Amino acid sequence: DWTMGTTAAPTTVTAGTGDLLFAGGLFLGTGARDAGPNGVYVTTNGTAWCCNFAGTSIGGSYGAGLAYGQGTYLWVLQNIPQFTSWPYLYTSENGTTWVTRFLPMTVFPGNPNYAYYESMKGKALGAAFGNGTFVVVGEAGYIIQSGNIGGTPLILQEPADRGAVAGNPASFSINVSGAQPLAYQWFHSGAAITDATNATVTIAHVTPGDIGGYQVVVTNSFGSVTSRVAQLTVSFLDIKMYAGIEILGIAGRTYRIEGTAATGPVNWQTLTNLILPSSPYTWIDPGSPAAGARLYRAAELP
Repeated sequence: DWTMGTTAAPTTVTAGTGDLLFAGGLFLGTGARDAGPNGVYVTTNGTAWCCNFAGTSIGGSYGAGLAYGQGTYLWVLQNIPQFTSWPYLYTSENGTTWVTRFLPMTVFPGNPNYAYYESMKGKALGAAFGNGTFVVVGEAGYIIQSGNIGGTPLILQEPADRGAVAGNPASFSINVSGAQPLAYQWFHSGAAITDATNATVTIAHVTPGDIGGYQVVVTNSFGSVTSRVAQLTVSFLDIKMYAGIEILGIAGRTYRIEGTAATGPVNWQTLTNLILPSSPYTWIDPGSPAAGARLYRAAELP
C-alpha cells in the first residue's frame, strides 16, 4: 500500500536516484545523473531532505551505492572522466560530514600510469558491508575491499594444532583484527588458563596433563569471537640400548649371524643372513632390547 510522497528529494536532483539506504536512524539517498548536481541527501522521516554532499569531483557523475556498518556510512560515487572510469569512495559517521577514502586520479593517454588505471576501468554497481569490511563491486570484474574498519573482533588466522615432546615447550597463537583494546582469554579443555591473556599462550614444559584442546575468546567493546579448538598432542622420548657385533670378513660374501642367551643352556639361533657390505662392518641387533643379554657369533656361508 504505497502513497506518493508529498515532499520529494531536492528538486536539483532531476535525473533519477542512485541508491537508498536506512541505517543508524537515517535515510540516505543518492542522486544519479549524467551532468549537473549530484550528492548524498539525508532525512529522518523520508520526506524532509537536507544536507547535500556532492563529493570532491562530480563532473558527469552517478551515485552508485550506499552501505552501512559498525557506525560508518559508505557512499560510492561513480565518476566518468573523458578517458577513465573508476569509483570515488567516501565515508561518514553522521551522514552529513564525509571523508574522501578513494579518489583516483584522472589519467590521459601518454601518462606512464595510464595503462594501469585503464585496466581498472568499470562502473561501480553496488556496495555492501559484512564481517567487518566494506566491499564494492562493478563492471570489468573489479572488486574493492576495505580493511577491517575496527569493530567486532575478526579472526584472520586460527590457532593451529601442535605436537610436542614431553618436557619441551609448545605454544598456540591467533591473529585478530578489530577495535582496540582487544582482550584475550585462552582455555584448555574448556577451563580458563590462568594469566593466558595475550594473543599467544605458551606451555614452558609440556606434560601429559597438557594434552587436549586449546581455544581463545577475543573480546572488545563491540563483541567477541571464539576460535577453533586446536589440539595438542604429546610424544615421549624412548631410549633403548642395542647390542651389536663387528664382523671382520670379506666384503660381498654372505654371513650367518647367530645368537644365544648369555646365561643358561646354549641354544644358538639364526638371527639373520647378510651380504657383508664392507669390512669391518658393525651389525646392530634390532631385537636386543627385548632379548636381554646375548652372545653372538658369525659364520661365512658357502
